[in-house]
Amino acid sequence: MRLLHGLANFIRGSVRCMFPLATLGVWTGVLLVPQGTDVLRAALERLSRLHSVGDLLYLGVASMLLGLSLWYSMRWLIDAELPALRFTQPLSTFWRTWVPRIAGAFAPLLVGVVIAASGSFSQVEGLYRYGTAGAFAVLSALLLVFFWRRRHFVPSLRDADGRDQDGNPGVLALDQRLPPGTTGLIFWSILLSAMLGGLFVQFPLTVPRVVGAAAIAALALASINLFGSFVLTWLPMRRSMPPLGPWLVLWAILISPFTDNHGGRVLADVKTSPDAPQTIAEAYDKWSAGLPQGDTAPVYIVAAEGGGIRAAYWTAAVLQALDHTEGFRNHVFAISGVSGGSVGAAMWAASVRDAMCGGASGTRRPQATDMLAADLVSPALAGLFFYDFAQRFIPIPVDRLDRSQGLEEGMERAAYRLPGRPLERSISEFYLGCAHLPELLLNSTVVETGQRAVLSRLGSSEFANAFPWAATGETLSLSRQALSQFTHHSARFPVISPAGSIRALPPGEPDLWDWLVQRWWPPVRLRLADGGYFDNSGVQTALDVLEVIGPAAERSKRTVKLIVITSDPQVAAQCGTAAGDATCPTPQKPDPWHAPSVLHWLHETVPIVEALYLVRDSRLHITAAQAIRRFDQHVIMLPLPTGVKAPLGWALSEQVREDILCNTPGVLKARFPTAASSPRPSYCPNP
Repeated sequence: MRLLHGLANFIRGSVRCMFPLATLGVWTGVLLVPQGTDVLRAALERLSRLHSVGDLLYLGVASMLLGLSLWYSMRWLIDAELPALRFTQPLSTFWRTWVPRIAGAFAPLLVGVVIAASGSFSQVEGLYRYGTAGAFAVLSALLLVFFWRRRHFVPSLRDADGRDQDGNPGVLALDQRLPPGTTGLIFWSILLSAMLGGLFVQFPLTVPRVVGAAAIAALALASINLFGSFVLTWLPMRRSMPPLGPWLVLWAILISPFTDNHGGRVLADVKTSPDAPQTIAEAYDKWSAGLPQGDTAPVYIVAAEGGGIRAAYWTAAVLQALDHTEGFRNHVFAISGVSGGSVGAAMWAASVRDAMCGGASGTRRPQATDMLAADLVSPALAGLFFYDFAQRFIPIPVDRLDRSQGLEEGMERAAYRLPGRPLERSISEFYLGCAHLPELLLNSTVVETGQRAVLSRLGSSEFANAFPWAATGETLSLSRQALSQFTHHSARFPVISPAGSIRALPPGEPDLWDWLVQRWWPPVRLRLADGGYFDNSGVQTALDVLEVIGPAAERSKRTVKLIVITSDPQVAAQCGTAAGDATCPTPQKPDPWHAPSVLHWLHETVPIVEALYLVRDSRLHITAAQAIRRFDQHVIMLPLPTGVKAPLGWALSEQVREDILCNTPGVLKARFPTAASSPRPSYCPNP
């Protein structure tokens, strides 16, 4: 019976403390995923190079506030008498006292453990690495001391914390009110969280980057935990009611048709050229006409694979290095990008646009890799955890609360030094006066049909089984969105970015009634998700381009070559260090007999999820094999170097960026000797 009572109390206590336990789980996941670990490494790098200590200071304060939130909420949830979920027998002193204390001290301690135990920090100087880990361990110990001897620090807690005269844990009876200090703490935490969210809305880039991604997550979790523990759990259960959390989720589901604020910005005035090409064939004819007479150099089509910032930075690094090959930029007809590959391709095209369109020569322009060194993850997390999270419970869509703006404005700010600010222009304006600029073909996925959507200025139906967005007969918001938004539609990383809502634009100025209808029930025509859901390699679109331009290139005796820029670690491991060598024309098929699997766990559901996830990458093997047949073996695989451990996400530490730039020439040397001899950064070790 004692064992059964203990099991019942454990289950009831877990239900009472659902928000603190969920908060601990999310906090652990945030720090242990590769992006979270790399964010910590970036903060350590700035500290070790005396650039900034702000990230770690903010993280220290935020983790302590998270710890205080966990301890305070768990203590009241366990101590209070809750008629809706009574314990079957009194709990021991350990459960009432030390479990909340351990949970509270765990928040900063976990940061120190991750820093000390992660092998990815091996290149950070030991003094800073272990010193910082020790500092967070000290913060954890200070929290434990405060929890233990808090009455000596805050005398007002002596008579108003639900404890008996000896200071042992007691039960807060139903006739006892919540102490004013606790009520004030809840009120001020909600108010301060709302103020911080307001700052993130007003300054969606500056404030999140100052606070830092990890600190943003800690502050948001502390606020959500306090609100959920006291307002949604403690108050109703004290009145014999069930927790309100599930009802709040139900409310968000019911009003979800009215909360879609992901339509994006629409440019007021968009310039178009009357002689702009409408099809791939027209675009190739105009592009090839600009090549010098007698030039028989190969025509390049680039396929840039997806993979978050890892793929974006690798794509930009490869294209920059290839740009040192004489005439390379002038012989790239099209770049088919997916997800992060689209971001890297767009950044590179924007960086060379002015030089290819008659701009002033000799002027120093930011390179694509310089622009991608910006922190894109902090603004995205600020929107995810704060203002866009609040939008889910407000039945009126507010465009300013769209978390997409963090990533889009981050890309625009990174490229604002480029002449004309090309990422703030529409796709049609991007090509005005630049007929020889490579065609950007950004792959997305239509949510409603699962089709591939190839976003470009062409928008023709020449792409097989793809959604021809420009041939729908409607004026869609895509035609009046900035290139940063265009790129984001291809790179809507799961969870971080929502699906983008594409709307039909009214032919004229809407009247009041139309405006109200559009406000409450926006005319969404379709939604776009990450292009990696359909084909994460981008090779399929490259094959469609070859199908159109192949005969014309053959008549002019030009060879069409496909460059596949992949950030898949498995491909890099299969190809080895001699990536791009003729011995690695296509990734090897995976061996199901030796592939790691979790199929034995939850075998009714896990295999479905696992198969859906892995089939995305397996398409690379199919499309690469098709490309080799269709391109007559002219396929160049350029995988991410094997020694580079780059995370998925939207921010890279300085060490990872240096590793990529230093290893790029070695990847290219087999096929592009000129690019391999390009100047190496001064910090790179001797090859």
